[in-house]
Amino acid sequence: MTSSIGIFGKLPAHGDFVDRGLAPGFLTIWDEWLQRCIASSRHQLDSQWLDFYLYCPIWRFSISSGVVDSQSRIGILLPSVDSIGRYFPLTITQLTPNQPNPYKTLISYDNWFRNAENIAVNALNNGDSVDIVLNNLANLSENDNIKKSMPTKGLSPMAGCFISQTEDNNHASLMSELLYQQRQAVAPANSCWLQNTQEQQTLFDSEGLPPPESFTKMLTGQWDKG
Repeated sequence: MTSSIGIFGKLPAHGDFVDRGLAPGFLTIWDEWLQRCIASSRHQLDSQWLDFYLYCPIWRFSISSGVVDSQSRIGILLPSVDSIGRYFPLTITQLTPNQPNPYKTLISYDNWFRNAENIAVNALNNGDSVDIVLNNLANLSENDNIKKSMPTKGLSPMAGCFISQTEDNNHASLMSELLYQQRQAVAPANSCWLQNTQEQQTLFDSEGLPPPESFTKMLTGQWDKG
């Protein structure tokens, strides 16, 4: 059954994949992409793969419609393992209908990301079942987890310029709308990825899902290496 909240991957409380609330079409593409990412990173990192995988920080993502299916969504991706010791990332997603701008949802859903990250980490540490995880996610109030801001307008390009306007003093919303307009001109379906740790923040976007070859850099954080 499909719902606004979805979960897929491995949990220490279960001996196999968990899969709840995701449309079959999305799940097929997402699983295939992750499998290719893991295969590519294992090939590149060889014996170092597990060390980098286990200590990889959580990635937040925001996906526009057209990347995987017709839905826009946000989510988190983090390293996990099942009860038998088989490694595979855990994905938690939330549909974001009527939110076409993936850059803006990374900002406005910051509280949701933080709460979802806490729920996921607690599940890994405490051995929570998938039902407990889903119940905790369902208890998140959408109104409490979205940063409110005035609507931002994207205006028609003028002489090669892109213009955005808002009625509040929210520069982040202005910039996210401007970036969205520019990106739409060359890649209308894209995904944004944010790694938010105390040490550093890394933000990148990709036309569609990131190439599997880039997953190694997502694990290692070594973006300056070829």
